[in-house]
Amino acid sequence: MEANYCPHCGAGVLVQLMTAQEREELECRKVLLDSYNSHLNIHGSLIIGFAVVLLTLFAMKGEFLQSISPERFSLFYLGVFMASWAWWHLLCRHLVYGLLVAYAIDAEPSGTGNTLTRMLIGTNGKVLKRRILGVLPTCLFLSTTRKSVNFQMLCGYVICLILACFITLAAWILLG
Repeated sequence: MEANYCPHCGAGVLVQLMTAQEREELECRKVLLDSYNSHLNIHGSLIIGFAVVLLTLFAMKGEFLQSISPERFSLFYLGVFMASWAWWHLLCRHLVYGLLVAYAIDAEPSGTGNTLTRMLIGTNGKVLKRRILGVLPTCLFLSTTRKSVNFQMLCGYVICLILACFITLAAWILLG
């Protein structure tokens, strides 16, 4: 008997010894991990981008604030506020997707429907019980309904707005 190795994981799992259900679970796990990893990559690059924007704003603060009239100081702090809000929101979502990847590796199918749906339900169910940064429920940054925006996600946006206010206030105190 010739050994056929799994084309997806390459870890030496014999495909012939796997049942059809195990093969389907392996394929679904790969789909989940690919999706979550692409989210992680996108969020990670955006986090770095907004951190660069914030550092650039702080670095050019001297020339920028001296060259404009005092009435336009609010533009600078508005830019700091918007960049810091986006940074906090992306950081929280990055942590949530990191948890999703960690749980998708050992996901067990649960619920009804096809295997992918059952694995997604099992993974999300575990993640939704966790907290990020020690205090924030993950449901604030992960859509759990088919609606594009729900009340829990709005609460996550508000929390990020509050954190952005703290960064803007700190910038105003330290740079003002």
